[in-house]
Amino acid sequence: MEDAIATQGLSPRESAFLERIIQIIDSRLTDREFTVEHLSREAGYSRSQLHRKLAATTGVSASRLILLRRLTRAQRMMKEQPHPVNDIARQVGFGSASYFTRCFREVIGMTPTEYVRHYA
Repeated sequence: MEDAIATQGLSPRESAFLERIIQIIDSRLTDREFTVEHLSREAGYSRSQLHRKLAATTGVSASRLILLRRLTRAQRMMKEQPHPVNDIARQVGFGSASYFTRCFREVIGMTPTEYVRHYA
């Protein structure tokens, strides 16, 4: 799943847009209050404009992109130095370890503990 958003085939303008959006998300990953509303405001778009541009560029919604970036960062953290699931969840912006585990399992296909056993 790491870096699951395909950037191949994007125009330079689309690539720049996506890089900017990802940069904003990555800079706020630890902030569990960070929402699509915050992202759209920081990027200078209305929510609907942002949704349309992301759907056309990536095929995913802004909320899904935020989730994917959080899980990608969690994967990297688990590979580099495994920490308790609670710590990882908090460091990537999840308020609940159980919600983090559920999202991780749905997207990655295994629990964080199983992931660490396989890849760390």
